[in-house]
Amino acid sequence: KGTEMRAFYASTIDFPASVAKAAHDWNKELVKLGIKTRAIVPEHPSLADWRRLDKTHAREVKIVPHSEYSSRIAIEINDRLVRILMFKDLQAIVIDNPQVAETMSEIFEMAWRAKS
Repeated sequence: KGTEMRAFYASTIDFPASVAKAAHDWNKELVKLGIKTRAIVPEHPSLADWRRLDKTHAREVKIVPHSEYSSRIAIEINDRLVRILMFKDLQAIVIDNPQVAETMSEIFEMAWRAKS
């Protein structure tokens, strides 16, 4: 409760509608729990609706040109775990390891600072 999620989000090209609804519900739950998100996202037309909801979902984003970052998978990081979401295949990998989470957080912070 009250922590931060860091993320490298993807375009929604491969995003099934059922996953989009679940993601919106998840974002609402994060807000209820007081969890804010900082995310690095590609600039892509498929994300227009998501950008309109950034403030509502307590999300601070840095938008990167699609030519530099065109990911179709998302990576979410918190203090304990790393979650890798592959939408096209409807697969996810969860690594529940604080050391891996810390390393991924450091990589995120380097990228975040580089986009300032």
